[in-house]
Amino acid sequence: MKKFIILVLLILIYCSKSTKVTARITEPQGLILRDSPDQNSKNLALMKYNEEVNIIQENGPEETLHGITSKWVEVEYKGLKGFAFGGFLDLPNSSKTKIENPSKNQEIDDKLLKQKCSKITESIIDSYDKLNKSATEEEKYKSRLMLTPVLNKECESGKYDLECLSSVNSVLKYKDCKLK
Repeated sequence: MKKFIILVLLILIYCSKSTKVTARITEPQGLILRDSPDQNSKNLALMKYNEEVNIIQENGPEETLHGITSKWVEVEYKGLKGFAFGGFLDLPNSSKTKIENPSKNQEIDDKLLKQKCSKITESIIDSYDKLNKSATEEEKYKSRLMLTPVLNKECESGKYDLECLSSVNSVLKYKDCKLK
């Protein structure tokens, strides 16, 4: 009888342990952990591509972002609890769908985006060189080496309005094109 009671207790203990449901970040540029299920809510952290998060709840509001319709998911990431858009997670029971007509910026594939951002960056750096008349050619070259990868990465991040960036003629004006 003792063995039976111990066996039942062990089964109950084993069954009472919650099994963690996890997902991985599928967005190559990472995914923002937010304090509420809304893309305009406070950023808590940037979760990197392919990192794992613990799923708390999958019943957040449904929204369409970047051409993908999915629910917001409550997650835990490195001790922080918040919300992530489910369209960029490899959820076990995923119900995300791509929409037919994404916006202008979303239609640009990676290759075209890189080309467009390279042109934007080149134009901004050329303007910077023209304004910086007292700089030597070597200083301009070093500035170009440092600024080019940073500006390209920022441009390709999806955080900026590309139409706006195309009209920017100064590194200082770059931030004015950040999407809200």
